[in-house]
Amino acid sequence: MSYQNQLDRALSEVKNNLENVGSFCQTSLLKDVLTYVTKIPGKMLRPKLTLIAGSMQKVDTDQRLIQAATALELLHIASLIHDDILDESTHRRTLPTVHVKFGTPVAILLGDWMLAHSFELMSQCTDFSRREFAALTKKLCEGQFLEAELKSRETYSLEDYFQMVGLKTGCMFESSLMIGLTQKTSDWEQSVLKSLRQFGATFGIAFQIADDIMDLCASQEETGKDTQNDIRQGLKTLPVLLALKDGQDNELSFNLKQGNQDWLEKNLTAYLVSGSWVDKARAMAENYIKIANEELSHLPQGPWIENLLRLGSGLNHRLNQLSAS
Repeated sequence: MSYQNQLDRALSEVKNNLENVGSFCQTSLLKDVLTYVTKIPGKMLRPKLTLIAGSMQKVDTDQRLIQAATALELLHIASLIHDDILDESTHRRTLPTVHVKFGTPVAILLGDWMLAHSFELMSQCTDFSRREFAALTKKLCEGQFLEAELKSRETYSLEDYFQMVGLKTGCMFESSLMIGLTQKTSDWEQSVLKSLRQFGATFGIAFQIADDIMDLCASQEETGKDTQNDIRQGLKTLPVLLALKDGQDNELSFNLKQGNQDWLEKNLTAYLVSGSWVDKARAMAENYIKIANEELSHLPQGPWIENLLRLGSGLNHRLNQLSAS
């Protein structure tokens, strides 16, 4: 069986774990809501990173690795459920969000339960990965706090944006890789740990920039979730910040200060595209992918490197599709 087939089979085990997660609960409402959120799986990128990093030459199907990958996807889903409440989002993965479908109290409790269960799964993993998982959870919360703080500001810098992205997305990719790498041993050279961390953090930033561009340029049918929700919630993502940096007194700045949601909803995307700020953001994402891929040359070579490179190629393709749309 090829490496890719082995990886697909291991990822299927993670999906099965997610589909059967309701067997760990004792109430019918919780089972119903868990079934609902696992009905349409996401990209499964975080568990895939964990499985790849734990399988340099041959895919490791040890249950600790499978459970760690499952825990990371549960943590990710829980964070999305809570994010959707805070952002008042109405759709996720083409379905009504949990708080819209079942109510906010149920959504909050569901996110809490999934978080608790993810820690239970990680309790059977290595000391290193347990510490990494706990630190990751704190960073995700800090990232959400920073986002709330930035939404309340009239202006903030590119440095603020990248700090938030690092805490909300980059650290998740980074930790997914580190937890996979260290399931059997944490006795790696520091240079290996550093390069893999850097790859994950940098690729995560590129991924988030692409997501920000999609929020502006793609339709709800393409994304499966609300579009232009960032600016509606007062969050200025990279294309908007680039436009503001280039001209403090431009039309965008005026309408943001006036809180003119009607203008933003009708004109924001076209304004950012025509001013080449979407293109500039895309170029920055492509550069982050390039920087991330350069780190892979410092790692032990094997089939896993090809799979990590393929993730960058896929993200570049996604960015090019947005350029053509």
